[in-house]
Formats: sequence, C-alpha cells, structure tokens
Amino acid sequence: MNESVSEEILEIRFQPKAEFLDHRGTLAKKISEYMDLPRWQIDSNRIDVFADDRSLNAFVSFRNFGLTCTVRPTPDFFRDKAVKLVKFVLSQNPFSEPIHIERIGVRSRFGVSTKLPFEQAVKRYTERFVNLSSAALSIFQGKIVDIGIPFHLYTGNGTVNVSGGPMQKKQFREFFNHATEDSLPETGFYTDFDYWVRPERVCETEEIVRVIKQFAQENNDRYTKLLNLLHED
Repeated sequence: MNESVSEEILEIRFQPKAEFLDHRGTLAKKISEYMDLPRWQIDSNRIDVFADDRSLNAFVSFRNFGLTCTVRPTPDFFRDKAVKLVKFVLSQNPFSEPIHIERIGVRSRFGVSTKLPFEQAVKRYTERFVNLSSAALSIFQGKIVDIGIPFHLYTGNGTVNVSGGPMQKKQFREFFNHATEDSLPETGFYTDFDYWVRPERVCETEEIVRVIKQFAQENNDRYTKLLNLLHED
C-alpha cells in the first residue's frame, strides 16, 4: 500500500486587522524570499505566495493566514514549512505584536493505493476500522457495497473531524483536483483528519507553534497507525 496523493493545510484565523492592507506588497515580497517561493498574487484583501507548480502555497489575508502543501517528501515536511512560515509572519508588520487568535487548524488528507479490488477494500475497511458486528449487519439484510464514516473526537487539546473510506479513481479525482491523473489510485483508502482548536484570546508565537507541531504530529501518527491497520494481512 503506497501513499499516492496528499494535501496538508494550516489555517490560523484571527480578529480582522485592517492594517494588513497597507503591507500586502511588502509582505508578499518578504515571504517569497524567505520561503523560497517565486510566485505571488496580490488581491484586494489577500496575498498568495507559491511555488511554480503550486505544491506549496502560503497565504495571508486581513483575517487569516496559513499554508497549503500537496507534496510530502518526508512526514515532517509540511510541519517544518508551516512552522517556518508562522514564525516569520508573526515577526512582520502588522502581526509583530501578539494577536487575538480565533482558531488554529491543521488538516491532513491522504489517498493511499491498495492492490485489493474495491469490493475487498470495502470489506476490509468495514471489518477492521468500522468494525460492524454481524448482528448489526443483519439488521439491514443486505450487502455493503461502499462505506464511509465521519466522526468527531476530542483529544483534550482540540477537536478532530475524521472522515474516510475506500475510494476508486473517480472519487479521488473529486477530492484531489490538484493531482495528476497518474498519481491518483485506481483503488485505495481516503483519510481526512481536520484537527482544530479555538483559543479565542491573545496568543504568543511560541504557543501557536507548539499547537501546530502537536496537531501535525498527532495527525501523522493516526495516519500511520490507520495505514498499518488496513495494510496488515
């Protein structure tokens, strides 16, 4: 079972800062140089700074900023880039003073290929992850031909919105429209961890960085363990 496609996203929402509008050009140039991202786009209330292929996209607006990443050369690649961006943005005008943070979110989405036929992938996901009992299945008096499950959990540090299930190429294409046709699995498993917290207070940079590192690591740990669960023969 091999990872085929991914998208990891950091978003930090804060109380709107109108002063940002006066710093758009300067901030775009500085982020471009610091993050080694050669392209940028400046709109009325947002800047995007990105790689030539848009595999990395940093964004800042008057009410949020963050990073989107669709490459994963190492498990820590996204986390390290996100932390680098956050430290830099929060050292620049108009964000150099501690700001009121409304929400910190780290979302990790993965599509992983499997050699199993789709019918067998559904069976494995049902038995190993959803773990439906025979008594529960007997209630419906039918055969499960597809399955997906959303649920929410609280970790003590934040809330994780979890969703996933077996998918075929057509479905993967809808979820990962940035991906090339060759990279999309013919059959595989989709996993989505959206981990977030609402501080609703002024936060220091060190605290924000700690949350990002923790959420990214926990998402990666859950992903690895779920892969092992579905992959074991």
